Amino acid sequence: MIAKTDVEWSKRVSIIYAGECAWPKCNNRYGIGAHHVFGRGIQELRLLVENGVLLCGKHHRKMERVSKRKGVYKKLMVELIGEEKWRVLEKIFNQLMVRENKDSPPSSKLEI
Repeated sequence: MIAKTDVEWSKRVSIIYAGECAWPKCNNRYGIGAHHVFGRGIQELRLLVENGVLLCGKHHRKMERVSKRKGVYKKLMVELIGEEKWRVLEKIFNQLMVRENKDSPPSSKLEI
């Protein structure tokens, strides 16, 4: 499902996770926010509700810290959203990356 705005995207992600942090055994309902699985800067994925996970501030910061460590990030994210959802999003991301590389100089990269 594609939201129309960032605010709508955040609200829809929150509904999916019943307003609770998705981190195992956390379930915090305070200071929560939607986190993009694959970077917010990727326009084709930015408002895709399935590209979101709801996290409390503590776990959102943790995911931001490990986001450049792709193996660690992937492992944690798979625990949060599941292997199947990760594979679907990763496939879309990789297809966009191939398209981006065809349309851009070799130095341009998309990041998670």
